[in-house]
Amino acid sequence: MALSSMIGGTSVDQVAARVGLGTAANLRQHFHAAVGTSPSAYRATFRGTGAAA
Repeated sequence: MALSSMIGGTSVDQVAARVGLGTAANLRQHFHAAVGTSPSAYRATFRGTGAAA
């Protein structure tokens, strides 16, 4: 599942549980380390672009 489709309309808590990171805080830390931005900034950048991976 592409990251953009996974986080599109899902809360950070739900994504964290789905990918096994447990908490939103843990997901945010790992997300920032991997992508270089926060999940909310990523969503704002890619929301509604229809980009597929």
